[in-house]
Amino acid sequence: MKMLERSHVILLVGGAAVGLIIGVLVGHVATSGNDAAGAESLAFTADQFDLDERQGSGRGSRELLRLISTENIGQNVRELTKAPHVAGGGRDEELVRWLQRKFLDFGFDDVSVPAREYLLSHPDPLNPNLVRLYDGDNATTFTSSYKELPLHPGDEHPEFSHAFCAYTPRGDVWTAVGEAAVYVNYGSLEDFARLAELNVTVKGRIAIVRYGKLFRGNKITHAAQYGAIGVILFSDPSDVAREGQKPEDVYPYTHWLPDGPAAPQEWQGGLEGLVYRLGPTMRPEFATHRLRLTSNNNEVVVKSSNVIATLKGGVEP
Repeated sequence: MKMLERSHVILLVGGAAVGLIIGVLVGHVATSGNDAAGAESLAFTADQFDLDERQGSGRGSRELLRLISTENIGQNVRELTKAPHVAGGGRDEELVRWLQRKFLDFGFDDVSVPAREYLLSHPDPLNPNLVRLYDGDNATTFTSSYKELPLHPGDEHPEFSHAFCAYTPRGDVWTAVGEAAVYVNYGSLEDFARLAELNVTVKGRIAIVRYGKLFRGNKITHAAQYGAIGVILFSDPSDVAREGQKPEDVYPYTHWLPDGPAAPQEWQGGLEGLVYRLGPTMRPEFATHRLRLTSNNNEVVVKSSNVIATLKGGVEP
C-alpha cells in the first residue's frame, strides 16, 4: 500500500475501495482552484481511510464528501447534456475533446482517445417509427406520438433522436382486419409460455409488451422466437408512475390496448379504468380496423472515440 504524490493529486494504490479513488478524484476537481487547501485536505492515505472506517469514525467518508463540489458537478452535467451527443456525431467528437482536456487538467499522466468504427442504428428523422390504427375505409384514426413534449423552454433540439429501438430492422407490418396486438405482459419466456397455455398465439401477429423486468432486446427476441411479426413496447404506470397518474404526478401519456379475454390478474397493469386483455380480437366498434407498425431505422458505420485517462502508480498492489 503506497501513496504517490504528484503535485497535489493523490493516487491511492492497493486494496482501497474503488469509491475512494473516485472520491479523491472528485475531491481534486472540487478543490483544484485552491492548490494549498486541496493538497492539505487530500493528504490522507488508504490505510488511514480503511482504519477510520473500521473504527466507525467515518472521518474518511466525511472528508471525501466535504471535498465534493455540487456546483462543479452541476456545471459538468450541464455541459454533457446541453445537446444530443449520439456516437459518431459532431457533438460526440466535441465532448471527446472536452473530456480529454478535463482529465489532463485534473492531473492525469496520459489521456488517449483511440478511435474505432462501429455499426450503429439510428431512427430516420424524416420518417419516424409509428403505430397507426386504420378504419374500414383505410383512414387513419390513431397515430402514436414519436417524440416527447419538452418539459422546459429550449429542451427540444433538432438533432434529438426520437422513439426507436436500436438495431430493429426496417419494416412495415399490419394485423388482419379486426385484429389488434397480442398482450404478453413483460415479454419473458415464461410469459410467452403462459400465453400458449391460455391458447393465444402471437404467430403472424404484433405483440405488445410492458417495459421492465428484462432487457428490451430479449423481449423482441422472444417474440420473434414465437413467430411475432412486430413488437410494441410501452411503459406501464404500475412501473413508472407509482405515485399516481394525475397530471402533476406523471408525464403526459396516451394508451390503447386490445380486446379479447382478460389477461391473468398478475398481468394487469396500472392504466386507470382499463382491463388488460390478451387480444388479438378488437372491440366490436373496431371490427373493421387494422393495426400498422412501421420501423424506419437505418444502420450506419461511424467512427467514434473512447477517452482513456491514466494515472501511473508507484508499486504493484
